[in-house]
Amino acid sequence: MTSEQRQIVPAGVCPVRCASVLAILALVCVASCASPERLHPPRMLVSPYPDENKDVVWAVAPLRNESGAKHVDGSAIAVAIAAQLTQAQGVVAIPVSRTVTTMRELGLNAFQGPEHARQIAEALGADAILVGSITDYDPYNPPKIGVTLSLYSRARNIRTPFKKDKELDPLDLMGAVSDRSFKLIQADDPDKPLSVASEHFDGANHEVQYALRAYANGRFEDGASPLGWRRFLASMTLFTQFAAHRMVERLLDAERIRLAKQAIAAHLERSR
Repeated sequence: MTSEQRQIVPAGVCPVRCASVLAILALVCVASCASPERLHPPRMLVSPYPDENKDVVWAVAPLRNESGAKHVDGSAIAVAIAAQLTQAQGVVAIPVSRTVTTMRELGLNAFQGPEHARQIAEALGADAILVGSITDYDPYNPPKIGVTLSLYSRARNIRTPFKKDKELDPLDLMGAVSDRSFKLIQADDPDKPLSVASEHFDGANHEVQYALRAYANGRFEDGASPLGWRRFLASMTLFTQFAAHRMVERLLDAERIRLAKQAIAAHLERSR
């Protein structure tokens, strides 16, 4: 005795149509699985210096903790800044561990003024050295970090392409009310940094979040975390990387502006 099994199809539904829909869904699934991963190019940092055939070498000294918070590692933040410098085109960063070793050999436990900055840069063979401090630090979500950096030069060629001309004081540039209020200083002034940058990054600030989202775009895989770009707010390590990137960007922009205004000042000086 045999029994015949029949396929039960709901009333009003054509079996051929069901098969067609299933086939289309299968093709869409295969196509989506085979499609390449969508990549977003991150914004790259570029050296502002005119010599395209030579990379500029920077060193980064451990940052001083002036935040009032305990257990802040200034060396770790310096490493994050050096890592971002390494990714910039035309800039080479000396490892922070080598900088620390050189400072110990020179008997310098911390940055103690422009003279020591030049001494460290000279011993390292660096064109310039970054020194600074941590002005605020809160690792809890939303995180906060404040950083101040000053760039001191050892090599004359990084300071100015116009060796015999005057240059602009970066501190005067930051406080100038107009382009005509700049105070010119001599290019060989040893106590003036090339450029300075100071920023406070508050994870609750929407402007900071907007910049953080732009930074995260292209630096992590889509869908890798349910938090998306907000995982940079949940991790102080990632937030510090973002802050370091922004600080390097600000310094390079400051150097680019300094060189441009310096060129204008040199042109005006020669035309007198």
